Amino acid sequence: MLEGLVKQAVDEVLDRLSKMQSVKQLFMVDGFSLLRMGAIGERARTGQPLSEPYGSTRRFLDFNELMFLPVQLSRFPLDKYEDVQTSVVIGKRAARPLQVSTPIIITGMAYGSALSKRAKIAVAKASRLAGTATNSGESGFMREERQAAAKYIVQWNRGRWSNRLEDLGQADAIEIQVGQGAEGSLGNRVKGENIREDFREHLGLEPGQDAVRPARFRNIDHPSQFKGLVDELREASGGAPVGLKFAASRIEEDLGAGISVAEAVPRRVQQHALPV
Repeated sequence: MLEGLVKQAVDEVLDRLSKMQSVKQLFMVDGFSLLRMGAIGERARTGQPLSEPYGSTRRFLDFNELMFLPVQLSRFPLDKYEDVQTSVVIGKRAARPLQVSTPIIITGMAYGSALSKRAKIAVAKASRLAGTATNSGESGFMREERQAAAKYIVQWNRGRWSNRLEDLGQADAIEIQVGQGAEGSLGNRVKGENIREDFREHLGLEPGQDAVRPARFRNIDHPSQFKGLVDELREASGGAPVGLKFAASRIEEDLGAGISVAEAVPRRVQQHALPV
């Protein structure tokens, strides 16, 4: 796709230059980009926005902006020879709390749309070595990934792809996919003709059936209704922690709605998650 956009942009620029009486050096124009011109042309041609992996092209704060605040008085510092306790328990009041040796866990990256099966298994093995958890992503439960990982978080996704209640007993935690990353709660449809047979079988689709991820769970019309889903998933998993996953947008309102769900239930923000 990138190669096609570049070729289209170059062709358009050369065509326009050939018709101009005077030529301005385009790269001196503020914000000029061949890729941007190509993307604009493609959107004009198809009438559809461009969609690509790896998140937004807009620059947000990253780890270069990360600053660590030193402890001094309210918390006493440790000497260099002292061990730092980094283990974290997710869902302390759950019947089966999830404990990891680091507060850093591997995010959801779906098999088939983000990573290959070999890559998913490799990442799961890495999570075992690091003493942390890996996440199934929105492609749902994968047996080989579960076998490779020590701690496995299963994503209960809006498309219900490879989501089966009978598999949840093997999950160390469950993540309800409300939204994610740069997409938020954007829906998506992949034509059945573009889905490989092995991937189709994994998602639980019929031959020729489109893979549809709606913007929201079809049977939930109010945040309070998530309580019923949380109860169902907790019971099916034998008491694993259940969290709501959503992208950082209307943070205060969304957190408030999520907390109300947590408070209604007896006792992971690219995202925020609320274990209950």
